[in-house]
Amino acid sequence: MNQKELEQITQWIKEATTKPNADENIQLILKLASNSITQDKVENLVKPTNSDTKSFITHFTKKEIAKMSKTFKKEFIANGLAAHVLKRQNSKNAFIFEIRYRRNGYHIHVSGATLEKAKERFIQETMPDQI
Repeated sequence: MNQKELEQITQWIKEATTKPNADENIQLILKLASNSITQDKVENLVKPTNSDTKSFITHFTKKEIAKMSKTFKKEFIANGLAAHVLKRQNSKNAFIFEIRYRRNGYHIHVSGATLEKAKERFIQETMPDQI
């Protein structure tokens, strides 16, 4: 079932509300539609197209900050101890986390299958030989 078919069913339901036995007609329409579509397909049809990417800010713990290089640590603390994270859908059931930090000449961009792995890679990238 595609978007056009879904719109057609919606139109039939609207028309059925004006006729006698509206409840029975609507139930019949929905029953027929449910036989031809799964819940996953309905969710894919009605959800926004950009829902596979989420953006948020992550804060590092004191223990994680202690592992960072000394020069970067000062800069990081001065800018609020936070980095930008993108959670992107990699496949149907998998996500990838990208951590970005770009301020005062620093441009760090790492990714990982979990947020913890991405944070570990971010800490490794703060070392003087990596920057």
